Amino acid sequence: MFKLRKGLVATAAIVAMLGTGMVVSADSTVGPNEQSVLEHIKEYANAEARGFYGLAESQFEYTVGDISATDAENINAKIDAAHELYVVMTEDEANNTTDNQMELVGYAKEAARLVGGDVISFAGEGKKAAECAAFVQFTEAGTVNQIQFYDGTLYTASKVVSISGNRYGIVEGKTPEVTDVYALEEGKYFINAEDGLVATSTGFKKTPAGKWYLLKEGVLDEKTGVVVTGSAYYVTDGVLDTSVTTLAKADNGVWYYIKNGKQCNDNTLVKYGSTWYHVNGGKLAKDTTLVKYNGNWYYVKGGKMCKDVTLVKYSNSWYYVKNGKICKDTTIVKYGSNWYYVSGGKKCVNGTPTLVKYNKKWYYVSKGKVDFKYTGTVKYNGKTYKVVKGVKQ
Repeated sequence: MFKLRKGLVATAAIVAMLGTGMVVSADSTVGPNEQSVLEHIKEYANAEARGFYGLAESQFEYTVGDISATDAENINAKIDAAHELYVVMTEDEANNTTDNQMELVGYAKEAARLVGGDVISFAGEGKKAAECAAFVQFTEAGTVNQIQFYDGTLYTASKVVSISGNRYGIVEGKTPEVTDVYALEEGKYFINAEDGLVATSTGFKKTPAGKWYLLKEGVLDEKTGVVVTGSAYYVTDGVLDTSVTTLAKADNGVWYYIKNGKQCNDNTLVKYGSTWYHVNGGKLAKDTTLVKYNGNWYYVKGGKMCKDVTLVKYSNSWYYVKNGKICKDTTIVKYGSNWYYVSGGKKCVNGTPTLVKYNKKWYYVSKGKVDFKYTGTVKYNGKTYKVVKGVKQ
């Protein structure tokens, strides 16, 4: 229901735009200046326009309060001007021009501003001159409760409508009660239910229910994939998808580690397809190093888990890796042109010369590697053994 300060101009505008009037009964709560406007509207009433009395009675609620005498005088002047122009337009079809139609709407708009209401134009929708504008029913919060054409029909489309310089998201003739994205004629817009306005921002916007939408100038960007806005996020049809944990490539060519829809900056391993990859700082790394994952250390080469049997330098120490992870066997491993002694997962650099078993043979190691030039004896577990060219006899 309209309050008088919102609805009065709409009543007046209906009369002016139709070139007829409506019988409006006096009400004890209507102020004297408001009553003068109602009486002025009544001057344009005729027998054929009686049906509009019911429309007025159902749509307008007169409340305590009054407008100023100056405002009443100005509104009455606008009603007269609009009515005179309408008569000119209807008596001679040649005067039913777009310019006159817009001037007629203008009179209604000027009157609307005096009482805080508004009138909007829907030119180009196939309406007749008398129907080329509509009045807006506002709620106390300032959102749009409904839009009604001057022929008495309700506007039920869903589109962006400009009212007093503000862009409202209209869903089936009203602004929605829930902040969300709605399909309008122009696209899928984010509409704030508190004020009814469409968003104009680019980037993510959150609803009170906790849903994040990706917008481009207020319109839903229905992209699926990684979006980088400061950090990286994964969206499905423009909505942040917290169900996704994966490696994904963004438009900038960078691969990001996405965990629960957002970039995860862990230094870890991530399985993508059948391969494990190293990610660091939320991005795919292309290094050769060791990575700790689930309590174990794994070897990656060029950013991928590698199953080579080799030595890997990490934090100034050398580690023995086998089948993709650190192996704590005591053995020897070939690296470059030398064979090195490893124990407990690390290369042993110093220590007393000893024997190490490898492939059913025992080798002499000194200073951390096999010495194939050595021939002599070595003590091992309290016994002395003969060695020829690095191999126990």
